[in-house]
Amino acid sequence: MPPGMHYRNRSFDRACLSSYHHRCGPCHTIAPAYEALAKQHKDVNFLKCDVDAAQEVAGRYSVSAM
Repeated sequence: MPPGMHYRNRSFDRACLSSYHHRCGPCHTIAPAYEALAKQHKDVNFLKCDVDAAQEVAGRYSVSAM
C-alpha cells in the first residue's frame, strides 16, 4: 500500500476513498462522519489518502483541491 494510505477493512468489492490534508480544516470536520460511515457499512472498504504523503494516488484519481 502506498505511503499515506490508511484502510479500515480489506477484501471487499466496494470502496470509498477520502482524500485529506493534515492542515485542512474541512477535512478534520468531516472525519468523524466518515469514520461513522465506515463503522456503519462494514461491507465497504473505507480508505483515507493523505494527499501529501500519497501524491501518486492523489494524481491517479485527479485530486486537485482540498
